[in-house]
Amino acid sequence: MSLLTLHASAATTVTGTGLVVPVQAAGGSLAVFLDVTVDDITTADFDIQWSLDGANFWELASQDSMTQATGITTEAKIFTIKGPFCRVAYTLTGTSVTWSMVGHVIN
Repeated sequence: MSLLTLHASAATTVTGTGLVVPVQAAGGSLAVFLDVTVDDITTADFDIQWSLDGANFWELASQDSMTQATGITTEAKIFTIKGPFCRVAYTLTGTSVTWSMVGHVIN
């Protein structure tokens, strides 16, 4: 499977969610790379959410979270796939952050 874009590089000023991305049935792994390139925030939280139908999403607390960003940073993390669709949910405290997130399914 090719590289999956969960959030294209862009300035973000509000809390929200990224693109809905089909991954596969539960059981494999999803490698995720976060790249925060411009920072005017206090904190930013990034959580991977899962869905069975691409419309109703859930997450499993810290198990599906990236490390809280408090400045310019990069992080890679591997998650166990829990449903055939995923997206990133982000919560920002502060003014603005420019960031991107991509993933790759590992079987």
